[in-house]
Formats: sequence, C-alpha cells, structure tokens
Amino acid sequence: TRCIIYDLCGHGKSKDSGRERVTIESLALDLGELITKLDCEDINLFGWSMGGAVAFKYIDMFGCDSIRQTIICDMSPRYLNDSDWHLGSRKDDSIIKSPEDYEKYDFYTIFKDFSLISMPELSKIPETVLDRLLRMRISSCNEKIVLSLIKSMEDMDNREVVRKIVVPLTFFYSNPGSIFSPELAKWYRDNVSSAFRAVEFEGDHMFIMDDPDGFAKNLAEVLL
Repeated sequence: TRCIIYDLCGHGKSKDSGRERVTIESLALDLGELITKLDCEDINLFGWSMGGAVAFKYIDMFGCDSIRQTIICDMSPRYLNDSDWHLGSRKDDSIIKSPEDYEKYDFYTIFKDFSLISMPELSKIPETVLDRLLRMRISSCNEKIVLSLIKSMEDMDNREVVRKIVVPLTFFYSNPGSIFSPELAKWYRDNVSSAFRAVEFEGDHMFIMDDPDGFAKNLAEVLL
C-alpha cells in the first residue's frame, strides 16, 4: 500500500509550470497521466475542496475502472448556486458575486475573502499577523493559475457525474460548516447509486487541519 500526494499545477513545487490558463479539466488530465505513468490500480481516490472537483472530473473523463472507492472532502458537485441549486458556495458571504468581480479585486483580496469564509476563526487574528500568514500562503502558488482554476471550478456542474459513480463514495463534511451547508450530505445520500457513507466533523472547511488525528483516524477506517 502506498500514499501518493502530489502538487496540483500552480501549487507548491508545481507552482511554475509554464502554463497560465489551467482548468479543472487540465488537472484531471494531469491526474490521469500520473495514474497511467505510475501504473496505479485499485485506487482510493481522495479529493479535498478543489481536489474533490478534480476527482469528479477525472471520473467524468476516465470512468471508475482504476478506482476502488472515492472520498470527497467538503466539496459540492456544483460550486455556484442558482434558482435550482442551493447547496453550493455560500456566495452571499463573499465579495465575489459574479465572474466579473474577479476583474475588480487583486488576488490577495480574493484570497483573504475566501480564507475568512472558509476559516471564520481567522477573523480573531490581529490584522498584521493575518496579513503575514496569508501572504506567506500566497507565495506558494501561482496567482494566475489559481484564479483560472477558481473560474473553471465555478463553471462546473458534476451532479450527473455523481449519479454515475459505480464505486463506493464517502463524503467528509463539517458541521456547522463554512463554504458549504451540512445539508449537502443528504443530497449525496439521495443521489448516489453506489454504496455511500457520510462522516461528519466539527468545525469549518479546514477541519482536516484543525483535528488531524481525528481526520486521520476516520480516513483510516474508510480505507480499511
């Protein structure tokens, strides 16, 4: 058994990839190439946040032949809300109300906005300290690529992909939640045709970091 964790294009050691416009589909193609190159099979495919969108797109493009099970962590199949969908991002709390808003704000402001929504506890940190922490985090990613990925993610609708998944699906989510409502767990339960389970954690979008031991314990139980 081995655990493979890789940097998505535009992040970490893959920050400077030579590509500026990268989409979720691009990342799914990268994942498919990685799986083929490493000759992986019987995979436990885990995706947290944007990684969940990549997992859905990979399944949409390549199917489930190489996958044993899928674990989606705090991600909605459709990121944005509309008249027929209310389990996407809690957009009303954000400065970003429409795609045009990405042209109005600098990347730091957008990243800070997202961070305060996904991690409400950050609002208690002194502004100067918060500024230093956020800029340190930003330094590890390519701003143009991340903005491109956010826009791509907001254009996606994976609800039909979820309904076509033929391997077990586990959904990790937080309560009271932050970016997404805990009610999303019920939607998955009602729409997944394969075996399904939901695992609830206390906290917000960053619960995997707030309680790493508890997260690792629950993940291990799913993988057994």
